[in-house]
Amino acid sequence: MSQESAISEQRACLRTRIALPVRYTPLSAHETELVNEGKANLIFGDSAPVPLSELSLPSLVEHQTDEEVMVLRYLQVLDAKLNWIIEQLQGDDKVFTVEGQTIDIGGNGLCFRTSTCLPVGSFLKLRLRLPATMPVSVNLLAEVLRVDHSAAHSGSQEGYVVAVRFLALQEEQREQIIQFIFGHERRELRRRKENSRQLG
Repeated sequence: MSQESAISEQRACLRTRIALPVRYTPLSAHETELVNEGKANLIFGDSAPVPLSELSLPSLVEHQTDEEVMVLRYLQVLDAKLNWIIEQLQGDDKVFTVEGQTIDIGGNGLCFRTSTCLPVGSFLKLRLRLPATMPVSVNLLAEVLRVDHSAAHSGSQEGYVVAVRFLALQEEQREQIIQFIFGHERRELRRRKENSRQLG
């Protein structure tokens, strides 16, 4: 294993404890079939902004100047990015039918509390909202690895702690999660230092 891949693996294994809402729903039979066939990336589709190099322009630009073509390209990129922002803000939470509470998260998976007992080995669609300047929802696929019966985080209400690993995670998504973990850890460290200064 190269040093670069070892560092990448270490970053992916980073975890932090945090309370975040997570919405989820089990995959349908058809979606489960796609996962088993190695086509999990087809479930959410691609809603990322369109790269400039992949934009196809209408035939009418054949008669435009280079400057006009470039303006059209920029407008297409802007349109794709605005569509993505609108999609993030609106969300599609009706697809994600059950709500849980994240306990911890890492680059490879997360644990969350829920009132529903999920079968080990089943697949889920997750929507996780990472706090940021603009709240960003991350849609993820996951496999249930472990389910522990546990008292809920407050009171005596019973619940389950579910551990999942991410499937078909894009590198951009993993990096987004890792950067969120780093930011959360820095904020927690700063908070602990401030608390110890106030006590001292």
